Amino acid sequence: LPRVEELPAATRAAVEAMRARFSAMVSSGRPPRLSLDAATAGASATGGGGGGGGGGSGRQLSRLDAARLFYQVCACVSTGYVRAAQRAPYGDVLLAPGRAMGNLEERGEEEEKEEEEEGRRGGGFGAVVSARA
Repeated sequence: LPRVEELPAATRAAVEAMRARFSAMVSSGRPPRLSLDAATAGASATGGGGGGGGGGSGRQLSRLDAARLFYQVCACVSTGYVRAAQRAPYGDVLLAPGRAMGNLEERGEEEEKEEEEEGRRGGGFGAVVSARA
């Protein structure tokens, strides 16, 4: 797995933005799970491709910004910094910290086994996100 310093600047910014969001969730006692739909609602993807979403700018993402954001999410998934799941085609993409991001929360072996099993059944954070052209 590449170190975060070895990633392109836009991907590095996306990883750091998601790390900050996940850390804030853990600090407030919530599990580090992020809905891509909720994160991008009314958000702008400025600042290197986004990745953390949010921001409350009140405008919908343009198609170009949405494509850039999705690309960065895919880059974060492929490098192991983020895990993603999509339960249905064209459905919401759920994001969680990947192994390369480190332990943001204490996770037991049972939780990891459950997620791997759910991924094999086609759901959960172990599932593969498929991009359709």
